[in-house]
This record gives sequence, structure tokens and C-alpha cells, in this order.
Amino acid sequence: MTITGRQDKVKVVTFNGTPFALTMVQDGKIEMDIGENLDWIGHAVVDAEMRMICGLPAVSDPKIPLLVFDKGNADTAGRPAQVSTGYGDAYLTGYRRLWKLQ
Repeated sequence: MTITGRQDKVKVVTFNGTPFALTMVQDGKIEMDIGENLDWIGHAVVDAEMRMICGLPAVSDPKIPLLVFDKGNADTAGRPAQVSTGYGDAYLTGYRRLWKLQ
């Protein structure tokens, strides 16, 4: 977009919440990024695997959210942006309670 001089007319939207893309959102080079918290996904995968190992019913919806980062909230990911940052940490307490670690 920059080479063609159309960055004001054509907006770029990305997916995955990678730090370089979130930093580009902060810098105004990307309009928005739909991010996913890799740490949260890791907790959900461990939970699902432990349930299978223990013979418990599978989780049909692990409730892993997506977050739309834009210029208004991209700084919550840190500056420069960091992996799995900006999503809050309530899931950590939730999993610890679920696993009876708290």
C-alpha cells in the first residue's frame, strides 16, 4: 500500500495478534488486527487433553475469545507489542480454580 501511495484509501486488516502486526496497528500502518491469545489457547488445549486422559467428557466449546485490536486499544498489547498480551488475565485464575490449584 505504501509503494502505491494508497494507504489512505485501502485499509489493511490482519488476523492472529502477532506482535509485529499489533505494533503496526499502534503505528497506524494496519487498521486493525483480530488477535488470539496463544497462552489462553495453550491452557484450553491442556485442559482438553487432561479431560481425555481422565476419561471426562470432552469440552465442546472452550470459549477462547478473539479480540479486535485497533488504534484505540492496541497499546494494551505493550509497546512494542508482546505475545499474548492485552487480553487480560482472568482466564489464568479461572483455569487455576477449575484445576483446583487455587
